Amino acid sequence: AKIRWKDDDPEVKILKMQRIKELTESLASSVEQEQIYAAQALGCLGVTDELVLTALRNAVCRSLPVRCEVSRTLVLLGCLDAAVVRELLRQLKKGSPAQREDALAALEVALHRRAMAPESQSVGGSQARLVRALEQLAASQDPTDDSVLSAATCLVFLDASSPTAREVLLKCLAQQDMKKKMHALNILVKHMVVVNADIIQALIDQLRHSPVYKHRADAANLLSSMGLERIQQEGLEKEVFQLLVEKLHREPFLVVRQTVAMASGALQMKEQIWDLVEKQLKEKSEISRKQAAASLGVLGLRNKHMFFSLLETLELDSSPAVRIQVSEAL
Repeated sequence: AKIRWKDDDPEVKILKMQRIKELTESLASSVEQEQIYAAQALGCLGVTDELVLTALRNAVCRSLPVRCEVSRTLVLLGCLDAAVVRELLRQLKKGSPAQREDALAALEVALHRRAMAPESQSVGGSQARLVRALEQLAASQDPTDDSVLSAATCLVFLDASSPTAREVLLKCLAQQDMKKKMHALNILVKHMVVVNADIIQALIDQLRHSPVYKHRADAANLLSSMGLERIQQEGLEKEVFQLLVEKLHREPFLVVRQTVAMASGALQMKEQIWDLVEKQLKEKSEISRKQAAASLGVLGLRNKHMFFSLLETLELDSSPAVRIQVSEAL
């Protein structure tokens, strides 16, 4: 059995404070590796105590490896003051690819947190320089480079109307990497509120083909957030409807089927789908009846008549597979 520690346990608090004190003292060590480890550990602990932040800020002027790790930790802790941003800009412009990727990853986390709660932190007067550096990075690298997508994402969290970020993210939709494509779609739809035929089609492709079940669920959620009117304007209502119908019975993961069922309601397609699957339940084809029962299992039943119809099917249907599916739906 695993031992679960409670944050409010006095002994745990004492041990944590002791550990934080040791790590803070290690930042002043003469051994470079100890300084790097202390900065990493403090970042993992997520401590924003002023004494810890002061010790980290004092370590920004140390050796290059220490500066990189300390600035990354400060960014993760939400400190985006001038000195930290200055070191961050140095890493973005002159750092190795690994340093650049680490810096962008930390910045993305911090800026996302700031975008969700703008009052919690501020980039201050350094924002313009940071935006310029991110724009240069996004525009000058290979579009398939991970740092390009990270730079564009950071730009969006700083300026949701950034044309550079929009261009980079739209280019990502043409890539084969489904993970990058899903990331770009999330940023475009949720944070930039960009909706067009290409984006809707990309979401349809994700829901239909992505090997990651979470991406399929996310795609269904993003389609829901657009609303039926926007999908109709792009002439893709029929394709979306057919895909939702298909996913209700063919999708192997229950959580995705449930998300699709919710999407059908949000997109005002649920009544049409109910009409369709209730007719399927009466068809001669065993496959059609089984699919209908599976769909009703996640859609739910809209009235008592449908409930009694399923009970009748459970009792009288000639196919054991259909009867099993109906019992699961009930």
